[in-house]
Amino acid sequence: DELDKLGPMSRDLNLLGAFYPFCIMLRLFKAFQARSRLALVSKTLYNSSGDLAHFGTVFVAAFCSFVLVGVTWFGRVVPELSDFNRALITCVRALLGDFDYEALEENNRASAFAFMMVFQVAMFLIMLNMLIAIVMDVY
Repeated sequence: DELDKLGPMSRDLNLLGAFYPFCIMLRLFKAFQARSRLALVSKTLYNSSGDLAHFGTVFVAAFCSFVLVGVTWFGRVVPELSDFNRALITCVRALLGDFDYEALEENNRASAFAFMMVFQVAMFLIMLNMLIAIVMDVY
């Protein structure tokens, strides 16, 4: 019975240990205040945080819409798009350039091309440029 409790406790401890480097990173941003050029980075991120939060909301809404389109169009044929969780991971991988396009083409070549083209243009080109514009506006 005691050994059964150790597994979840060990997992929770690992999660806590993985969170600690983020705390250290935030402390580094505080330490950057001493140097003017390094403080510029943290001030820029701080001043743009409101706009970045709004951008994040729009990005998540648009991204989840593309995930649902992927599940709806290709979920029965492509195993990576068969449910929302798997499609979410697959779309993140597609944004990073690691995606099996041939599996989509087997279903319908025109819809695969349309989905990937609109997805890449909207999520990668437009959203990435909007993110850069938000940060550069404050910079």
